[in-house]
Amino acid sequence: MTPGRNCSQCSRKEILYLVGSISGLLTGLGFAVYGIITDRFRSEDSSFLFVFAVNCCFALIYTVKGVKHEDPYDLMILVLSVAPIVLYVTIDYSSNRQTEYKEVRLILCLMFSLFIGSFGIYFLVQYLKSKNFITNYGTSFVPPSRSDALGHSNFNAAQKNYDNLKGYLRTMLLFYFLLSVNLQCDLSAAVFTLTSGYAIQLKSGFFIHKDMFILFFAVMIIAACAFIFGHISIKYESKLCVFFFGMSSVFLVATGMYLLVQAAEDINKTEVDHKLSVITLFTAILMVFLRIITCTGCYLAYNNFGKGLKQAVYGGNNSEQSGLIERDWNNPLYSSTDVQNSYSS
Repeated sequence: MTPGRNCSQCSRKEILYLVGSISGLLTGLGFAVYGIITDRFRSEDSSFLFVFAVNCCFALIYTVKGVKHEDPYDLMILVLSVAPIVLYVTIDYSSNRQTEYKEVRLILCLMFSLFIGSFGIYFLVQYLKSKNFITNYGTSFVPPSRSDALGHSNFNAAQKNYDNLKGYLRTMLLFYFLLSVNLQCDLSAAVFTLTSGYAIQLKSGFFIHKDMFILFFAVMIIAACAFIFGHISIKYESKLCVFFFGMSSVFLVATGMYLLVQAAEDINKTEVDHKLSVITLFTAILMVFLRIITCTGCYLAYNNFGKGLKQAVYGGNNSEQSGLIERDWNNPLYSSTDVQNSYSS
């Protein structure tokens, strides 16, 4: 896998998008931190602001990584991450006491979100058309060219191998995409375990259920471990890491089901904030659904183990398939000029 581009290799539009997006996200992060400090978890605003800050941090990573690697999947997550931010700011401004702080936050949020979302979709489409993100994941993803000296049979074999690797790569990128979305959802659910009426009493800030406070840290740690295990399992084609990923996913699904039941019960209680309970219920459902989809993606990626993707993307010569890839790359079937020709055709 290549390290990505430098700023000097990016176009002026991409640099402008990077500067504008990072400025907007840092501004939003600053508003979130200020709101948390002033509120001190005494209202539901702290819960939303915490999730708001988490989404801003993830969006910063997606912005830089997406443009650096010309990766449409990262920009897709970035655009999706903007939606809940806008939704929260709009609902919070319309339903609660309106202040100058919230009005300024709403205006800036809408401006930067429109910029990040619209240009993000533009570059996402451009990267999908160029397909540069495929070749950035290894030299084996350079398309083969026909050579009369080697005959049609060799070309057809190389073309088939190339098409198979592209399919394996798309499955891997889809799994990485699901891992990132899952991590964001799991961390959001962890925050709501603290402030949805279970662990912290919003009016006073005191802990009322220490077991839920422990669950908060458990979800944070295990969600991070599941994310790491997922990446390592694909990079090293480790069956052991796939097993650990599955075990951690079982815990997270069980946690999501528990939060779902708790939120459903609390909706009927008068002393619990119904607004937080409804959002916690939705987050728990989304958490379980995304985890099941991600496990399916892990299974599909697991089926591609030993087929040369590891060697094509991360290097190494530990399998027979790796030798085939290296042999294909070193023969005249591949040429660097064919990459640009294939994109322009």
